[in-house]
Amino acid sequence: PDARFVRYNGRPDSRMNTTFGFFDSAEAAVVALPALEAAEWPAVYVSLNPVTPSLIARASNQIKPASRKSTSTSDHDVERRTALLIDLDPVRPSGISSTDEEHAAALARATEVRGRLCELGWPEPIVADSGNGAHLVYRLDLPADDGGLVKDFLVVLADAFDDKRVHIDKTVFNAARIVKLWGTAARKGDSTPDRPHRMSKLLSVPAEWNLVTEEMLRETTAALRSAPKTAAKPPAARVGSFDVRDFIARHF
Repeated sequence: PDARFVRYNGRPDSRMNTTFGFFDSAEAAVVALPALEAAEWPAVYVSLNPVTPSLIARASNQIKPASRKSTSTSDHDVERRTALLIDLDPVRPSGISSTDEEHAAALARATEVRGRLCELGWPEPIVADSGNGAHLVYRLDLPADDGGLVKDFLVVLADAFDDKRVHIDKTVFNAARIVKLWGTAARKGDSTPDRPHRMSKLLSVPAEWNLVTEEMLRETTAALRSAPKTAAKPPAARVGSFDVRDFIARHF
């Protein structure tokens, strides 16, 4: 979104526009990305769940400027839910990057959430640094229309872990949800010494990305809803054990 100076056919376009493409080849996507290298944009996103293959005809393995007639990917275009995104963002004014302290708080909170879900029997997720906060991504296999199951889960998870420092985004439940393309920069606002632009990146990928079943999702939602909310402990309060993931999250 809001991209300028993207190189379409080798020539930079000075107009601000949404730039988009559909890809069925990872190699083609990598080849297309250099068109954005010298461009101005706040972030690059990809769809989280697979979409109807026929949509590739809108922009086949290439990046194009959107027009008024261009249609974005809707929930109806998603075939199945294959991934669940937990997006942890530090509390701050909108449109700006996070400070190092805010960034570290979100990464540390992701460790807390991952640990709690692990206690409830969940497998290891993909863990990513969004550039301003943290992502946990779990594998699913659900219909695109899940009857509000993912939405309910995110609401109770946020109720359990939100505080004045870090919030879990409750709005990322829809099937056509987009997520930061890890390996690209997060450029909210101007880059300043205390609120710098950062690269998003993968922090850990499990050797086996095991499935979170519908039953597990329902049982966890019920367990979190019935459990009393406890304030998340700050990282400095940890005693008695050394958590490697927590250490990495807090010290980058």
